[in-house]
Amino acid sequence: MRIKGQIPPPPTHTLVKQVLKMINHFDMYEYEFADAIGVNRSTLSKFLKGTFAPNVRLIIALVNAYPKINTNWLFKGRGKMWEGEK
Repeated sequence: MRIKGQIPPPPTHTLVKQVLKMINHFDMYEYEFADAIGVNRSTLSKFLKGTFAPNVRLIIALVNAYPKINTNWLFKGRGKMWEGEK
């Protein structure tokens, strides 16, 4: 139940959580992760803070940089982080 005036969580909440898990998995700083996937550092920072909705460019950068990422895990939080991981 929402309280009057309370903003519901953005639909990208799961994606933000998963990206943060990836950053922790690789033991990187946010700016290092941004550099690794080839996106602007401020874009990633705003996305992680919820002030920037992910766009196709950000999603493609993530998947291109980590092609074995399980997209079901990335977008829905289901399964393992990597394809084929047991």
